Amino acid sequence: MEIVVSQWNDQFWLEMAKKYAEESKDPSTKVGCVIVRPDRTPCSWGTNGFPQGIADTQDRLNDRPTKYDLTIHAELNALLFAPERVVGYTLYSTFAPCIRCAVNIIQAKIAKVVFYLSDNERWREEQARSIELFLEAGLTVIGIDQDDIAERHIITRRWTRVRDRRAGGPPANEQSHRWDAPCCN
Repeated sequence: MEIVVSQWNDQFWLEMAKKYAEESKDPSTKVGCVIVRPDRTPCSWGTNGFPQGIADTQDRLNDRPTKYDLTIHAELNALLFAPERVVGYTLYSTFAPCIRCAVNIIQAKIAKVVFYLSDNERWREEQARSIELFLEAGLTVIGIDQDDIAERHIITRRWTRVRDRRAGGPPANEQSHRWDAPCCN
């Protein structure tokens, strides 16, 4: 486990993302995202929600298939509303980006992604897949434990060796890693 002491105040920007998440009309999952320039000024933000011009009716919001069809994720909203190219910027999200958002983040050339790690069984595999893509594309990935926000952890390839763990654990030359439990059991 490596502790990352960021020159940026990651917690501040994650708190801003949380504030934006409160604006989401989704009754079950509220996600917020902030994209920050290298000079540490905000560029864009987004929440998960329906596209502009589409009514956020209770019928649509409470019908999961309809809600899933109509919802744009917070990360994609932040990318779409950015007033400039976001090459080299940092994206902060209250939730690990899904695969679809991950490929858009990579394509936009975001340099660093910071998010709260989820220990929810439902999202573990998706979280691990997104992290693998980020690492393959060369992004810096920082996961922050929601239960211990003082701990900032850089996520490396070693952490994502899901296949090795499923086959009986990491190779003999690797030590066990703290993130085995919350993400990829």
